[in-house]
Amino acid sequence: LSLDLAVQNLGAGHNLPTGVNDQKHMWLEITLTDAQGRVVYQSGQDGAETPGTVAWLEHFRDAKGERITNHLTFATAEVVWIRKPIAAKSEEIVSYDIALPADAAFPLHLSARLMFRVALPDLLFKNLGHRALAVPAFAMAELGREIPGN
Repeated sequence: LSLDLAVQNLGAGHNLPTGVNDQKHMWLEITLTDAQGRVVYQSGQDGAETPGTVAWLEHFRDAKGERITNHLTFATAEVVWIRKPIAAKSEEIVSYDIALPADAAFPLHLSARLMFRVALPDLLFKNLGHRALAVPAFAMAELGREIPGN
C-alpha cells in the first residue's frame, strides 16, 4: 500500500514545530487496521525517537559527534535535522510504502495523529535526575479514513 499524507501548517503563523527544536518536536502516529480490526501497520506509537517514525526534530551534537540531550546548547558543534519544520502556510507530503499481510481484509481503516511534545524525556532525566516525571504529548491534528479494496 502506498500512502501519502499531507501535513499542513495552515494556522500557526510560524514554523511547526517552533522554538527549541532539539526539545519541542512533533511526529506522526499511524495505525492501519483491516476489516476484522486487526492492526496491519503501526508507526510512531512509542514517540518521535522510535526508528522509522516520521518526526520533526533536530539533534544537537558536540565536537565529538555525540548527541546533546540535556539542551546545553553552548556545547553544540553541529545541528542535524531529522526533518525540518514546516513553514507557515506550507505543507509536507509524507509517503509510506506499507507491506500488507497477504490475508489483510479490505476495507482498511487509517488512523493518523500529528503528535506534539514540548520536551524529550531525556531532558528531564539529565537535568532533574528523575525518569518518573512524564512529558505529556498531545494530538495537534487527527485523521481517520477508510481505504477501500482495489
